[in-house]
Amino acid sequence: MQFAQVLGMSAARNPLNVCPYWVEDVLVTMSKIPPQQRWPGTTWVQITDCMIRAADESHPAGSTGGAWEVVQTVEQLAEHKHIEQKAVANGGYATVVNPKESGPYTGDQMTGQISWLEGREAICTTTTGSGQPMPIVNKYTAFYIWQRTG
Repeated sequence: MQFAQVLGMSAARNPLNVCPYWVEDVLVTMSKIPPQQRWPGTTWVQITDCMIRAADESHPAGSTGGAWEVVQTVEQLAEHKHIEQKAVANGGYATVVNPKESGPYTGDQMTGQISWLEGREAICTTTTGSGQPMPIVNKYTAFYIWQRTG
């Protein structure tokens, strides 16, 4: 049995067993066979746990960065409003309304910084969110990625 057949390679595809990749080139493949088995005498390092980005002046070849998930800061949140509520007699909360303003709520939502209404009924805005990390991974197809080192 020939050496190329043992490795699962077709001698017809690469009769001289010459590696077509230069040092620093990258091989992207679905095959689990390490490239050094395909091309004896070469060395490779596997690239894992990252996406590929096209190099430019701000991101030269070989640079790394990014994250799989982030926790947004207040400054990164989209501008938005919260429902203003007041404590009511049954221990719950009711949405505060102002008929002079338009808004998405029945009776229309009040705006501005209001701390007291109708005597001493406390007004508050509802909170939302818990500060958990948000995944930022785009859809992908996974490949084995190898960079030739020698």
